[in-house]
Amino acid sequence: MYNLEWRKGLSMSGGVTIWLCLAHMRQCCCMRKKAFLLIVLSGCLMACSPPLTPTIPTLTAAPLATPSVMRMTPTATQKAAANVPRTPTVVPMPSPQPSAAINPVSNWRKVTGSIEVLSMKGHVTSLNVDHPMTVVRIDPTRSDIKVQYTPDTPHRMGDWHTATDADVIINAGFFTPQKTATGLLIANGKAYGQAYKGFGGMFSIRDGKPRLQWLGSQPYVPDAKITQAVQTFPMLVQGGKVMANLPSEDRHTYRSFVAIDKAGKVLLGITRSSSWLLSDLAAMLASHPMLNVDSALNLDGGASTGIWLRGMPEGDLTDSYDTVPSVIAVKSKQP
Repeated sequence: MYNLEWRKGLSMSGGVTIWLCLAHMRQCCCMRKKAFLLIVLSGCLMACSPPLTPTIPTLTAAPLATPSVMRMTPTATQKAAANVPRTPTVVPMPSPQPSAAINPVSNWRKVTGSIEVLSMKGHVTSLNVDHPMTVVRIDPTRSDIKVQYTPDTPHRMGDWHTATDADVIINAGFFTPQKTATGLLIANGKAYGQAYKGFGGMFSIRDGKPRLQWLGSQPYVPDAKITQAVQTFPMLVQGGKVMANLPSEDRHTYRSFVAIDKAGKVLLGITRSSSWLLSDLAAMLASHPMLNVDSALNLDGGASTGIWLRGMPEGDLTDSYDTVPSVIAVKSKQP
């Protein structure tokens, strides 16, 4: 590279002024001297010429060489900094436009003449998220609803389905490590266990009609007309409203339930994720317009949770992790 500096030099006769160009070169001192002498010699030749208007000569710089790139090996600190994930830039998306109103009935898929299934998302209030659920709706006037109980040979849901040939199977109430029911259970007219007193609820079939009662206000009274029954706890919904004083707990897990809607149909359902508190399930059942729940009772959950439905795709079926001694089984009546 050259640093050029023009200086006014000697004045000659005829008004000619010699301009000196000092070419400072970074390379070495000897080259600076040579460049200076060359410029002075050129100035002398100009002085011998006829008088001219002095002109500052234009020098064209030589093309620069392409600089070489020095590649440096990154230090450990630089490597660590390079591996730190960068916060992505969020591009705002347009808000979705509201869709047209959906007819809730069109979302229920008919399985048989008396059984429908709904794959839906329920709101988990404690986490403020929506999670999938499976709900089966049953017309009790065209279905046989029974409680099956075999404490000596408990099954998972898939095996229960094979053993009973039912159209719908869902886990029932709580049981001991010995696979015996913790509350009253009536299967085909035969009673097992002891009735809860002052807490819990009971789902029963009396004279062929389903019923859900809160044992806190309606204690169990032996009745020969009750042919099927399951006692469990807690009662979740009564009269379309969430039950007051639900047990306070902070355990998120899988849940299952039995409910009766305001049209008198039976609902059997499970959550398909382990994200639910009892309060989440109660709030969702009491408020979801597609379910129209009047009363609901919690069934055994966690590893016992499972539902099996004839004609349902294999990927939508949920088998229980544990074997269970009791189930609610539903079979459509032949027309």
